[in-house]
Amino acid sequence: MSSILNPSRKLCIATVVAVLFLVIPVSVSAQVDEEAELEQQIIQLLNKVVELQLQLRIGLPAENIKVLETKQTQLRGDASEWYFDIANHDFDYTHEVEEDLGSSLEFEANIYKVRNNRIYINEQSSTGRIDKIDKEVWTLFQKVSQPERVKKSLGWFATFSDPKSPTLAYVKRIHKGERGWALAVNMNGVDLSDEIALRGMVLTLLHEYGHLITLNDGQIRGHSLNKKTCDKSSGSTHIKINKKLQFCPNKNSYLDEFTKTYWDPADIEQAVKYYLNNKTDVFYSKNKTDFIDEYAASTPTEDIAESFTGFVLGTKPEMGTIAAEKVDFFYDYPELVDFRKDVRKDIQSYFE
Repeated sequence: MSSILNPSRKLCIATVVAVLFLVIPVSVSAQVDEEAELEQQIIQLLNKVVELQLQLRIGLPAENIKVLETKQTQLRGDASEWYFDIANHDFDYTHEVEEDLGSSLEFEANIYKVRNNRIYINEQSSTGRIDKIDKEVWTLFQKVSQPERVKKSLGWFATFSDPKSPTLAYVKRIHKGERGWALAVNMNGVDLSDEIALRGMVLTLLHEYGHLITLNDGQIRGHSLNKKTCDKSSGSTHIKINKKLQFCPNKNSYLDEFTKTYWDPADIEQAVKYYLNNKTDVFYSKNKTDFIDEYAASTPTEDIAESFTGFVLGTKPEMGTIAAEKVDFFYDYPELVDFRKDVRKDIQSYFE
């Protein structure tokens, strides 16, 4: 396309920009009931400006074009849709999933029983009361989870403080059946009064809930079945992290469909090798467009949990990469779309 802008196109852009700056001052003095409508008009005008600039690309350096494309992505969609990009968060966090398969929680911690979506003092509690910060973290978890799922899955909630551990939180399957899972959170450095730390905790707890809905007994045939046994029992995919940690999803479960669609057996084996050697960053660097972030490249179980987190916190993605398709995957499940809508209402204030 020529870099010379014809008069009609110049007029078009000038008109849009002029209207834009006429609208903005009005919104300042508008009544409260008019602000939402005016905001929508502004968003639409901004979209038009960005789209025109992107189409014409007149005299724009390459870096400016990239910025405009980013703006267009951020402005696309309904004005009420807030967005948080988990791939570019400002905090470090690590999650684990039942790395220790022992029969009990084996660390010094505040351990609470979970019943009917509430936490209660354990009989062995030394203080005899629920810690205030522990309760705040639990309340945060309630906002990013479904009461019915928590009732069925979680039997324990534990908090511990370990400054040497890189793990911020993990879920662990203690036994089969109802309330067979525990959620544990490393409270070292937790500061819910800090905006960035609070967002980090929301993201982390949402990720752990992603594990609960994809690895619970209704979704997984077995957590330690080898491939041969898995094939006989369900005929689904098989994910092996180590001898004790092997996942055998039920056929057509979330994890089964996700893994069959986006992971080849050879890729699983390769990713796990990098993961066990603390070199996931290497595997991710070779396959960046396939994952929403580096942590997702660890294993299929972490990939689905991170993609689920992006599904809840982000907007419906534009197709073009495998990573985007993985986020879009969850829109095929009406129950998860409803969940997303409810959770976003409860946590919107943390991300605005």
